[in-house]
Amino acid sequence: MISPEIEIASTAAQLIFKNRYQTENNFDGMVLEYTINGGATWQDILNGGGSFSSGGYNGTLSTCCGNPLPGRQAWTGNSGGFIDTVVDLSASFDGETVQFRWRMGSDNIVSSTGVWLDDIQVVGIFSPEPVTS
Repeated sequence: MISPEIEIASTAAQLIFKNRYQTENNFDGMVLEYTINGGATWQDILNGGGSFSSGGYNGTLSTCCGNPLPGRQAWTGNSGGFIDTVVDLSASFDGETVQFRWRMGSDNIVSSTGVWLDDIQVVGIFSPEPVTS
């Protein structure tokens, strides 16, 4: 799933969403990526300075068996229901137009149910800036 473009206008913005996954542990999983200003290059949220304050990746995907996301940190296994995920976006996102992408990768041997997302929002952005009295 790919988000619409979002203009970040804060050094303390957060991406918040509910995440549920039921995948083959360490062989199937989901990652969060981003791109800046509509670019063709996507990279993992952790590579861009983002960090999870809750509900972050819980495993690393295997390098065998054809998964298109080999060796990557991911949400994998069974979350046991929806979990709240909070991503602190680094100050380097301030002033940028960002898109987020959630990708699920699966190996070619055993399958499981899949992944779900709900209630996706970006908080802590102010455009225009709030008026103070």
